[in-house]
Amino acid sequence: MILDAAGNAPLGFDDERADAPIGGKLDDVREIVADDYGGNRAMLRALAEAGLTVRAVSGAEHVAACSKLLDLVAERSFRHLAQLELLAALRGAKAKPVGDAWCWSRKASSGDAALVVAMTLALAVGSEIPVGGGEIHIY
Repeated sequence: MILDAAGNAPLGFDDERADAPIGGKLDDVREIVADDYGGNRAMLRALAEAGLTVRAVSGAEHVAACSKLLDLVAERSFRHLAQLELLAALRGAKAKPVGDAWCWSRKASSGDAALVVAMTLALAVGSEIPVGGGEIHIY
């Protein structure tokens, strides 16, 4: 997820390739967030070396983000735009137990687990933005 200085996330990759350059103005990027898993490590390192602020989310933070998502769903305060890709990824998403909690399982999921993980982490990190900072939009 990429946030601008206002806490919004209007920037993104120019296309679907993992090595695609980031579009938009880089000075407006507030933070890039991804879990510290597999190929993400190299991507986060390269982005940090390019001078961008990155945040590697630990496994424990991933578990906490999943718990936050579950709370928002239970409170009926989680909303999304019903994008077909997200709906398909959510339908195929599977959880795995982690102690008394859970997190998304890439291995067991039949859909695009990376999309569900990214949405969950973005939601958790976005909820850390102070309420007085305006509306929070996660793209």
